[in-house]
Amino acid sequence: MTADAKSLHESAIVIDAVCPLLMDPRHVDLYRRGGATAVAPTVGGSENAETALRAIGRWIKLIRNAGDLALVRRAADIEAAKRDRRLGIILHFQGADPIEDDVDLIDAYKSLGVGMIQLTYNVRNRVGDGCEEPGDAGLSRFGRDVVKRLNEARIVVDCSHTGLRTTMDAIEASQRPTVFSHAGAFSVHPSPRNITDEQIRAVAATGGLVGAVGFPAFVAGGHRPTLDQFIAHIDHMV
Repeated sequence: MTADAKSLHESAIVIDAVCPLLMDPRHVDLYRRGGATAVAPTVGGSENAETALRAIGRWIKLIRNAGDLALVRRAADIEAAKRDRRLGIILHFQGADPIEDDVDLIDAYKSLGVGMIQLTYNVRNRVGDGCEEPGDAGLSRFGRDVVKRLNEARIVVDCSHTGLRTTMDAIEASQRPTVFSHAGAFSVHPSPRNITDEQIRAVAATGGLVGAVGFPAFVAGGHRPTLDQFIAHIDHMV
């Protein structure tokens, strides 16, 4: 790494908006050493409320006992983590199943520090259809209640892994910026997990963003992708 590149990396706010490795918190040191400012471990998804609460508890304990971790509850906490040379932790659900059938649980999760909730994980749930469902049905009536309550609780609405119609319905229903925490550009590589230009433009119009994802199958097909192929997704979305 050149001096200029190293300086840029050290001065930048770097957010990894979904971290599969952190399903095992022992890997947190990889992100420390990699120079991340904030990372979003998955603490819930296709599980019920009890399982999610146990995962949240484990992370809160880790944050309390580690001197260089900080729970992110608002955007300013990320800036503070950068300033204080700590690693910000954004608690994230990859799927809305831990909400079960009770939107009041959203407020409970917010009070515990959950900052971002993904609506589906590939398949259909109470909220809507995932990106692998052939029917591509839209946001359910319950899903609209979920989006409304997420907005009220100031939890970020994440449309990753979510079907096209459900995504567009959620973006329309949301009164706050929406995001794709991790996605590639379908126009660059047509994986069902990647998002169309329509979705990219729609989320940008809310003031939201897309976190470019480096998972090999979403970057290119049939081989280990190159850095240039990953950058092509970023370039297309920009």
